Amino acid sequence: MHSLLLGLLMILLIGYASGELSDRLGLPKLIGMLLAGIVIGPYVLNLLPGVMLELSDEIRLLALLIILFKAGLGLDKDKILAQGSVAIRLGFLPAVIEASVVAVATHYIFGWDWLTSWLLGWIICAASPAVIVPLMLRLKAEGWGVKKGIPDLILAGGTASDATAITMFGIFLAWVADNGAVNGWYQLLDIPVQVGLGILLGILMGIVAVSIIEKSNLTGHIIEDMVIAVGLGLLLVIGGSFVDYSSFLAVMVMGFYISEKAPVPARKIRKELNNIWIVGQIFLFVLIGAAVNIDVVFHAGLRGLAVIAIGLLVGRWLGIFASTWRSILTLNERLFMVVGDMAKATVQAAIGGIPLALGVVHGEEILAIAVLSILITAPLGAFGTMHFAPGYWNGAK
Repeated sequence: MHSLLLGLLMILLIGYASGELSDRLGLPKLIGMLLAGIVIGPYVLNLLPGVMLELSDEIRLLALLIILFKAGLGLDKDKILAQGSVAIRLGFLPAVIEASVVAVATHYIFGWDWLTSWLLGWIICAASPAVIVPLMLRLKAEGWGVKKGIPDLILAGGTASDATAITMFGIFLAWVADNGAVNGWYQLLDIPVQVGLGILLGILMGIVAVSIIEKSNLTGHIIEDMVIAVGLGLLLVIGGSFVDYSSFLAVMVMGFYISEKAPVPARKIRKELNNIWIVGQIFLFVLIGAAVNIDVVFHAGLRGLAVIAIGLLVGRWLGIFASTWRSILTLNERLFMVVGDMAKATVQAAIGGIPLALGVVHGEEILAIAVLSILITAPLGAFGTMHFAPGYWNGAK
């Protein structure tokens, strides 16, 4: 019990202090929190109690639930619809194109077989909601890009894109674990099925949430409304472990439905979640940092850096520009979307070690490159988003 309390106190104090120091240096707070997690984690100073590391996945998942729900509550339907098919294309093109480029680069740089190279591609291509969602919500709060709905596009497209990446990762992992036996491309149908089920269940849970919230005899306080909504969101996340659907997308859709059908309570819930997120972000980024194995990162070497760089500079750029083709977005706005959608952290931390745990050949290298992608892109994406947005948009809100 004391170990748990000590771990909570350590994360709060060290994470907060490192975030404030990073902010005073002109850097995003999450960079300081990530570095703090690395330093106090098991691979450097090993200061965190074991019980905190055991609970790390659950704590990070809860924090991720909060930011995805916040993202759904903050989406603007009119801005998304105004962009037509752009939001739909953003849901799969950036992930597919970046994964393809990473797979080709990995095959020729590392000499791996094609299936394993694609497996790494689906890990690397996923953008991080843990980094991107708070940044996009902050841009919306400050008014940057809201006229054309750019933060909304990144939020909506990024979540669907992650669903595509995670689904494809599962399919290729099964093929690789089966010694390369590709028995049934029909499994690719899992992608639209998981996305469709995620949207459907998110709407259904949103209907339940709105129904309960609007019944004043059951709840009359915003804190109770928030607890009910977050609890239903947690049910969606847990349900994703038993039924194949995109639980991340479902949580965001639920928040979006609540904001559309009950806008006044939704605004109040979002305000309360903003206060909770002040603490939640500390736990999320410190614990992600604690999962980083420095030795494994060095093992990836320059070849790993090359694969990540090629994926970003070729794949991500092509994906964003293909998604925004014939849109009303300017060149500078498209360039910013590349920066705003490049950060990687949560998905890589969650699935990067699975191939190694299952004994997949090159599993250690896969984990190393996944971790390296976090260290490189999370700070760059966070820094670039907050420091380049006003410059690229010339102050136009």
